[in-house]
Amino acid sequence: MKFMLRFFGLAFLACALAALAYDGTRMLANGELVASSLRQLGVTFAPDQLVALEAWGQEAIPYLWTAAVTPLLLLPSWMTLAALGSLLYLAGHRPKPPEIIADF
Repeated sequence: MKFMLRFFGLAFLACALAALAYDGTRMLANGELVASSLRQLGVTFAPDQLVALEAWGQEAIPYLWTAAVTPLLLLPSWMTLAALGSLLYLAGHRPKPPEIIADF
């Protein structure tokens, strides 16, 4: 279980790095500060899945969707993915085994 948490944490951190690089190239190309939200990335890369997810969210959990998920979709993508990846990685963190030193 801890392995899966660390794996998904690192995957989300890699996606955050890719989103930061995407925003950085757009900043260099446009010459202005650009930060794409998760919603913008969803519209760009997977529009059908985003529409299906929003329809499901409005139907299944309407209050939670409007109160919690919609504001998260408006945050910068790299920041949101990095926070989620960090939390998952820390949740699956294995403490370092203690060093056993024998006294002779």
